[in-house]
Amino acid sequence: LTMSTRRRLLHDWARQVGALLPEVRVTRTRTLALFVLGVAWAGSVALLRVAEALPVGVKDASTEQRLRRWLKNPGVVVREVWAALLPALLASRAGEEVLLVLDPTPQNGRFTVLALGLVCRRRVLPVAWRVLPQQERWPRPQRELLREMFAEVAAALPPGCAVTVVGDRALPSAEVVDLCRERGWEALFRLSADARQGHHARLADGRTCPVWELVAGPGQRWSGPVELFKAAGWRPMAVTIRWDRGQAEPWVLASTRPGGADRVREYRRRAHAEATYADGKTRGWDIEASRVTLRERFDRLLLVLHLATLWCLSLGA
Repeated sequence: LTMSTRRRLLHDWARQVGALLPEVRVTRTRTLALFVLGVAWAGSVALLRVAEALPVGVKDASTEQRLRRWLKNPGVVVREVWAALLPALLASRAGEEVLLVLDPTPQNGRFTVLALGLVCRRRVLPVAWRVLPQQERWPRPQRELLREMFAEVAAALPPGCAVTVVGDRALPSAEVVDLCRERGWEALFRLSADARQGHHARLADGRTCPVWELVAGPGQRWSGPVELFKAAGWRPMAVTIRWDRGQAEPWVLASTRPGGADRVREYRRRAHAEATYADGKTRGWDIEASRVTLRERFDRLLLVLHLATLWCLSLGA
């Protein structure tokens, strides 16, 4: 893009962001808009590279300091800004089946980002997240964090959406299933089939056994109703076992809907999360190059990055 074209695009984008955030101070919305397009054009969250990509007519160092001040500003409340933006970002999903991937992801050796992301084409686009300490005890229980995140997304979704939350082996628990059911959402998780750490299942005939005992071997395709989460008093679920030949291990899936091939297809779409994580690293936005060490500032940086990702996807579409 030429410099004049970038200036026009920046002006239009700043106007759109300002219209979506009428309660936020104008200087903050303008810097947010500037930051987002700078990240998109630079392909990086490194502040100097972002500043160099912007058509603002001042020294790059001055622009970098402006962006740094925005990251430090306690008046930029991420949850409030995102809550105002999210309904517009999800408006086109009315009446659709929505797949949300739930994943805790380590970042920069300092943080764990507990994220809920919307599967869209071949990417998972974050719609709610919390930045948490990686080496310390989380300030609040996971159940409280997830209840808040689910509520934020539910409030922003348009009418008629059928939601399924998909998670990997680290996440299945009665509390997550219960939180999904509170919202009228479905849940789908992969279970560990490891004999040392796997779940137990209660079968239709009343017999209880480790889930791994249901796994027969390569080539198996089986599904059936069971109860899981004995310690929580059991929850009715369905288990699907899919072990394709040539694969090192099976998929053992637990779902609140009947098991079978549909659950396998849904879980397969979770793999798009891996491509999204790679986008954020050195082959893409290079979030690992960020020197941000405080959680509040990293949270604001993620706000910019997620909005830039959504903007690029919309532009590409």
